[in-house]
Amino acid sequence: MANPAQNPPALRTAFDGAVWFLDRARADDIHLPPQKLQRLLFIAQAAYAGRANGALLMPALFVADELGPVEPNLMRLLSEGRPDDLPSEPANRETAEFLEEIWRRFAQMSADRLNNMIVKAPAYAAALAAGRGALVAPADFAPLFAPAPAKLAEDVRVLRSQNGAAVAVRAWMPGRPKVEQDR
Repeated sequence: MANPAQNPPALRTAFDGAVWFLDRARADDIHLPPQKLQRLLFIAQAAYAGRANGALLMPALFVADELGPVEPNLMRLLSEGRPDDLPSEPANRETAEFLEEIWRRFAQMSADRLNNMIVKAPAYAAALAAGRGALVAPADFAPLFAPAPAKLAEDVRVLRSQNGAAVAVRAWMPGRPKVEQDR
């Protein structure tokens, strides 16, 4: 059986993921501090591993730091702010939709709240106990961030709302008890 981590990542570089989140924040007129960017990237990597059977979203290694997991190359590059000429490749449609889902679920949370979600996990405590700079495996966090597969009734369809969120809908049936309609 092939190792899913040997498949090519969805993004060619971690810079592509960082630029996607930075551009998305700019589009929403939201300030995205470096620590929050690091957490969003880590959560995206973990959620992607959970959704895609351990596959990588981007070729990035996260290491333990006192504040939470960081991708050290990005941390150093972005420590002075976003460079004007940061190269990146756009994500394909499926990957962009995945990143958009991560943005919708976690962008409104503060960096502290995102940190708390991660650093309280036993896998992070074990990595930090091994020493600052120890590898943090996003796949160990996949159950925390990967959405559970939705179980839909046969007559339910998934459509998109005006803001792009997935919404389960069903035809209204007069006379059907409300409990049955909302199942």
